[in-house]
Amino acid sequence: MNERIAESERIYIRRITEDDTDLIVDWRNREDVREHFFFREKFTRQIHEKWLAEKIATGMVEQFIVCLKDNDRPVGSSYLRDIDRENMTAEYGIFIGEADARGIGLGAEILKATMDYALNGLKLTKVRARAISDNLASIHIFVNNGFDIDETIHNVTCSDASMVDMVMMSYKVK
Repeated sequence: MNERIAESERIYIRRITEDDTDLIVDWRNREDVREHFFFREKFTRQIHEKWLAEKIATGMVEQFIVCLKDNDRPVGSSYLRDIDRENMTAEYGIFIGEADARGIGLGAEILKATMDYALNGLKLTKVRARAISDNLASIHIFVNNGFDIDETIHNVTCSDASMVDMVMMSYKVK
């Protein structure tokens, strides 16, 4: 088993590996996951392998697999992308791939575990996040855990040509 990077009451996060590729591709192609992303095209092994090589391997992104503590079952992923080590900033992202793991409060636990690593492991001083405006559950979790809403950008074009409003948020170490 991979090393636990951070944990909470019910979950832990571990670093993503190449062995997680099939799982990530499956999750990202589920309609109930894809609808919350701006990139909505069919997700392939090649796309994920390129992400691993160009983003994870270079340190621009740190991505994690979220596992349930009671059975080590992977249920989703969180990540810190566009890491700027000079300015100590990054953008947080999350998706819960398993439908039965949604709506039971794991999103807040995943955010807290990932932010623990971001603030204490990477020593970041600002973490940005974005969400599609109708994803009220995610926005609620961010705001209830120290993020401020900075702005809403209207009519953002997704990769499938649909238009959405995007809520930009940030967490700043005080």
